[in-house]
Amino acid sequence: MGYTLFTHSSGGAARPTSRSATRYASARGRIVVSQADLAGYLGVTAPQVVSLWRQGVLRRVSEDASDYDLREAVRAYIDHLRRRGSGRGEAEREVLEWRAANLRAQNRDWRLAYGRQLGAAIVAGLEDAMARLRARLADVPGAQAAIDDMAAAIARTDVDAAAREAEGGDGEEDDGL
Repeated sequence: MGYTLFTHSSGGAARPTSRSATRYASARGRIVVSQADLAGYLGVTAPQVVSLWRQGVLRRVSEDASDYDLREAVRAYIDHLRRRGSGRGEAEREVLEWRAANLRAQNRDWRLAYGRQLGAAIVAGLEDAMARLRARLADVPGAQAAIDDMAAAIARTDVDAAAREAEGGDGEEDDGL
C-alpha cells in the first residue's frame, strides 16, 4: 500500500511533503492524519484533540495510535460544534420568548389603561347627562327618584373591572414573568 505524504501549511492548505505524519491511504480512500496535524486542520490545540477524543467526539483510526481519519474527524467536529451551537440557539429562543412575554404584558397593560380612560370618560359623560336631566325634570313628580337611582348605578360602575372584562379576563394573565 503506497502512501503520499502531506503537510499542513500555516495557510490552512495541505501540500505534499516527504516529512509529514499526515498520510493518504489511497487503497482505502481516506486521509489519515496525526493528532498534531488534525489540531491544525480543526484550528484547536493537540490537547483539545485529545479532549475531543476522550469525550467521544473524535475516533482514532486504531486504539493503539493517535492517528485520525481526516474526513471523519472534520465531520464529527462540525457535528459537535452544531450541537454546541444549538445550546446557544436555545438560550436565544428563551430570550426571545421572554421579550415576547414582556411585550404581551406591556400591550395588555396599555390596553387596560386605555380601557380605564375610556370607561372613566363614559362614566363622566353619563354623570353630566344625568345632572342635565335632573335639572330639566325637576318639576316632574317621581322623576328625581328615578334619576337618583340611575346616577347611583353609574357611580357604582367599576371601570377597572369593566376594562378587565372587556380585555377578556382578570388582566393578570400569566406571561411567564
